[in-house]
Amino acid sequence: MQRRKNENNGDLSLQGGFPDPGACDVLRGRPRGDRRTPFAAFRAEEGQAPPYRSFLARIKYDSLDSLDKWALLIIALAIIYGAALLVSGNGLSQAGEDDRRRQPAPQLVMNPELDNKIQQARDLLVRENLDKTEMLVDSLLGEFPYEGRLHMLKGDILVRRQQPVDAMYAYKEAVELHPDFLDKKAELFQGKKIKVTVEEALAAIEAGLKGNPDDTLMKDHLQTVYFMKRKLAGGCG
Repeated sequence: MQRRKNENNGDLSLQGGFPDPGACDVLRGRPRGDRRTPFAAFRAEEGQAPPYRSFLARIKYDSLDSLDKWALLIIALAIIYGAALLVSGNGLSQAGEDDRRRQPAPQLVMNPELDNKIQQARDLLVRENLDKTEMLVDSLLGEFPYEGRLHMLKGDILVRRQQPVDAMYAYKEAVELHPDFLDKKAELFQGKKIKVTVEEALAAIEAGLKGNPDDTLMKDHLQTVYFMKRKLAGGCG
């Protein structure tokens, strides 16, 4: 098969053969042989191909490869950036979890004056002076609402007043503030007393539900009983 002679000065035709050598030269950015325009000849003398032909050649042969390379580069950078964010996020999450694990359990407030007043309330309670004890405890709770020992004393007062459900809620506040109340190894352990009160509260709640099965308040109290039982089981109480 013979090469077909180019008749249109750059109009390539593949019918019956391959592009003529002059056309291939154009696509490579080199000027055509003897059919150069004066401007092309001048550029050739300067050692440069006509700029529009170099540009077309680059578009035909280089643009797709360049775009592929840039696309691959952008995708690779995106993957690396995403992986870095993922690792960084996991690291921060792990660091936050480690910090939470290292945080100490809530400690009792060291306040000698408060300690003395709590001891006074205990002494009044031992003497069964419930009114004075409750007045003192309520006053201290207004000043120190996050002191677990005061909530424990409040529960003790309510137990003596035969109010096991209310006492259970006071003990609930105490153990949430100071879990040591349910730790057998802790000096503050009060698990046995709390467990008895929860059982008494359950009996009172069941009696109330027997009389009125639709009592929503008693149903809420029952959920608190279950919560306290789980606390007691988890705290070895």
